[in-house]
Amino acid sequence: TSLPTVNLYANPRKILNPGEASRQLAKILPELKPEEVYKKLTARGSFVYLKRNLTPSQQYQINYLGIPGLEFENGEKRVYPHKNLFAHIIGATNIDNEGISGIEKELDERLTQSDIPLTLSVDVGVQDTIRENLLAAVDKFHALGATAVLLDVKTSEIVAMVSLPDYDPNINKIKNENALFNMATKGVYEPGSVLKIFNTAMSLESGKVKVADRFDASEPLKLKYNVIKDYRGENRWLSVPEILVYSSNIGSARMALKVGGNEQRNFLEKIGFFEELNVEVAERGKPLVPKRWGEGTIATVAFGYGLAVSPLHVVTGYAAMVNGGIYHSPTLIKNGPKTTD
Repeated sequence: TSLPTVNLYANPRKILNPGEASRQLAKILPELKPEEVYKKLTARGSFVYLKRNLTPSQQYQINYLGIPGLEFENGEKRVYPHKNLFAHIIGATNIDNEGISGIEKELDERLTQSDIPLTLSVDVGVQDTIRENLLAAVDKFHALGATAVLLDVKTSEIVAMVSLPDYDPNINKIKNENALFNMATKGVYEPGSVLKIFNTAMSLESGKVKVADRFDASEPLKLKYNVIKDYRGENRWLSVPEILVYSSNIGSARMALKVGGNEQRNFLEKIGFFEELNVEVAERGKPLVPKRWGEGTIATVAFGYGLAVSPLHVVTGYAAMVNGGIYHSPTLIKNGPKTTD
């Protein structure tokens, strides 16, 4: 929300005694240093800000001084009642109420020039519950950070999106710079085994792999430059469902190699893994895609390595796998426009 406020400014040309005025103002506004105020009151020009967002009491006391050249202007102050809860979604504004992060920045024009209400898809209760659980997990495992996204698979509307550490947008100076980083949308990471669902879908969609097909996972897969192993593998031939159930790196790699790199690339591109997502926050990370797509790349991408995407990329891709194959661009806007492929 935005609250009405008052800013204090001065016309240095009208200040008769800048030294005395500086001392008087510093008594009312102890956060201001007299020497800095004096420098402003003796500056060239006819306008200089002294203090923004005065309290009613401060305005009354300054006005009572009766110093010519001190003036007030009406303004607005952005206030975030939920504090940290939606920090990375809503974002923040600067001292001039211009959006500098999150939705505040990405939709600044809409927020400042339109009277049409903007309703988000996020749920306060769900967001709070997820954040509390993530905070507990970070504390338990001494983690550097954590992120979670809850998304409606039919519409790709984001119900909750949390990134830790976070910050209070009501505070001007954030001590922890890492808290400003949105891990859900800006950070790109090698997703690991969660990518196997896409590898399985890609293989089946190609027609070159059938559900009943079996692949040799009895021993490590030796390629030209690396050897692919399973962690606690079954050490036997596995069917396609078993490769997914047992999270077999060997089986996933063999499936992808049978299909080929062109179809693998095309499938991942269709689910948005090659470009930054079109979501309504300013902080969006672009995936890191291999320049060369040889045998080694095909095999490692099959089980989630060699390609880096944001957590929101993964969740949005999963939605398309679950909802019948329709890809919707993720959105934070309730009933917002969707892009389907």
